Amino acid sequence: MTSAVALVALQGTTTTGAADQGSDDLNTSTPVSEDQNPELVDQTPAENEEQNDIPATTTISADKTADGFWTKTILYTWTIDKTVYENDYVVLADDCNGYDLMIEPGECAVISYLITADRSCPVVTEKIGVMGTITVTNTGCADTQSLTIVDTIQILVDDCVGYEDYVSFAVDISSHPILAAGESYCYSYCFEFDAVEGACYRNVADVTICNFEGYAGEMYGVEAMDGFNLPCEPEVTIIDDNACIVDEIGAIPSGFCVEALTGVGPWFVNGDECSHFEVSVNLQVTNVDACRDKIYTICNTAILSLEDSCGEISDSEPIVIYGGYLETTLAVCKTADVSWSEYIQLGLNFPDAALASQVSQEDVEFAETADPVLIDQVVLSDIGTFTVVGGITVVNTGAYATQGLVLTDTIQIWNGECWIDVASINVDTCAMPILCPGESYTYAYEVTFTLENVAFIDFDETPLQNVAYASICNYDDDAEVDGVYFYLPLEVPFLPTMLTMETSVVYGASTIAPLSDDCNGPQMEFATELNYHQIVQIVFGEETVISTMTDISVVTTVTYTNQCDSVCKELKTAIYNEGTTKILGDEKCGQIGFQTVTHDDECMTICLNGQEVEVDMRALLAACNQVSVCIGDDGFAITNDQMMFYGAYACFVVAEEPVEPNNDF
Repeated sequence: MTSAVALVALQGTTTTGAADQGSDDLNTSTPVSEDQNPELVDQTPAENEEQNDIPATTTISADKTADGFWTKTILYTWTIDKTVYENDYVVLADDCNGYDLMIEPGECAVISYLITADRSCPVVTEKIGVMGTITVTNTGCADTQSLTIVDTIQILVDDCVGYEDYVSFAVDISSHPILAAGESYCYSYCFEFDAVEGACYRNVADVTICNFEGYAGEMYGVEAMDGFNLPCEPEVTIIDDNACIVDEIGAIPSGFCVEALTGVGPWFVNGDECSHFEVSVNLQVTNVDACRDKIYTICNTAILSLEDSCGEISDSEPIVIYGGYLETTLAVCKTADVSWSEYIQLGLNFPDAALASQVSQEDVEFAETADPVLIDQVVLSDIGTFTVVGGITVVNTGAYATQGLVLTDTIQIWNGECWIDVASINVDTCAMPILCPGESYTYAYEVTFTLENVAFIDFDETPLQNVAYASICNYDDDAEVDGVYFYLPLEVPFLPTMLTMETSVVYGASTIAPLSDDCNGPQMEFATELNYHQIVQIVFGEETVISTMTDISVVTTVTYTNQCDSVCKELKTAIYNEGTTKILGDEKCGQIGFQTVTHDDECMTICLNGQEVEVDMRALLAACNQVSVCIGDDGFAITNDQMMFYGAYACFVVAEEPVEPNNDF
């Protein structure tokens, strides 16, 4: 390090030049005259008038130091986390209870903590630059004005060219911006830059003021310089690679004692071994004589201390302890009545042979000789809806009032191996939410559920049972249960309250009848859409009511087309029937039915083989239905016989010889 005083005065923030050809002696400088700086000559008269108001002037001197540096900082950061986990001694309760665990008087529990510390990947920072001080002295008789320091790093190009400017920066003078007459102040600086391999460096400070003697109103001053070199190796600093962990037990509530079953530290974690550390702490907490039905808190804190920065980070895990319920016990019983209804959804399975999509000319008269096609009725779904109603009686058989009474009612079915839940409800206890010692109450309930394919279920082999469960928050924990169960087999009556069978189908088909041998010749198309809907409903009781509704509608669109013309007509037919009958007294069977035929006639004129032809069309719809119900001592039987016929045809006569077209039309 070299300290130098530059006796040369400068104008502005310029250095001695972009390249300094001078000697290596850093204590010598060359003055800057007016001839060398054209900005100082040829001033206008107006500028000379402004100089009449020049403030008091002074002079300054400066010297500096410069030291190159190369540092490498390796900084580690840490995190610490403390959690409570379940063990063989304690199972944490739900958050909704407002506490973490319950310890009754005379009982104890072991709380297990897991402390996890993680060291992050290091943040490596390298800095290359120059640092030092610039000492400025006011050698005149007036305060400095507009003091400015610009520091320039220069690189030696070669012995002939000398030094060239590499980078410049402003030095912060805010700590002492004005120097009084005779006052001296040392300004520190530190500047980072990108190093140039193998370079020789020099540092030049330009110190200027605007009231330099002889140059008032201009930025003028002096410079100081010093040479420096960069270190060959960085100075490495490692921060917080190691740490220490301790576990601290906070204040212990009155009536409790806490004993550490494991160590509580200190644990020294060495970053050279790994970056993840885990330690376990087990504390035994005993309720010596703390009151029941109160909340207590024990706070435990894990602290990680950093080795170098001496900082601390911590994580606490408070444990909320409940002193125990005012416990009691329960008894429960129940009643149940079952009713059910059945809904069967049916469909019609139209086979491919039900209607031809294309017929040949030879088969045009197929309607007169065609055989009827049987349509299968298929079961789409068979659902039984069951309703169980009754009451659940709960008795408080203990010495304290119940807390948090919850009643559930569950329906189960036997699958041959085990009981399976099919429905469950929470029973409303608002009418009597708390039972005092010795008090009882019967809570009404209703459960509705469904079973599929109920017609095939034998409830003797596949029985149902009803399970009532009563629980409270303060059930005596010595019983190792939270409530009591009551099991009741369900008797399903063989007759439902109502049986509904519904058949609903929409069917569409199209048949094309060619009227010549030419594949592009005239043809007639029959497009049919059938809507079939039937509901049979049987209500069982002292008198059995059978109701039926049948709604059938068919629309056939007959379209004739040839090469130049097209004409169409619609044939519409419909049948609607409703009926009701009753089975009374000792009668065991009843039936209801209907039979109806309807038709629709239309005609249209077509052009065939050059002549006008009148076409007569008819749609014929016939349907009949009979529903029979027989009731026995162990069940019932239903027969639903249905028949439907539909046909649409067109008749016309064509002359044997073609007729020449009448051109008058």
